[in-house]
Amino acid sequence: MKKKKTISKHDIIRAINSLNHSMNSLVERLELLEKNFGEYVEMKDDVGKLKKYRSKKKEGSLSWVKRLMQWLKISLKEKADQK
Repeated sequence: MKKKKTISKHDIIRAINSLNHSMNSLVERLELLEKNFGEYVEMKDDVGKLKKYRSKKKEGSLSWVKRLMQWLKISLKEKADQK
């Protein structure tokens, strides 16, 4: 008789906890990078330059949320056209 390879509830909980731990670690690393970058910019006294650069860059580009909304509108329209 062959044994079935099943996934237990404990295996799923362990995997979710592992993913949660990994995600928390990534968030902590990102926060640390953001903090260090901010301190570096302040140390170099480039806050004004950075603001100017970001405002120029922001003028021409869409945020990821707007790009996502446009993509969803286009894809939903294409699906509606196919029907």
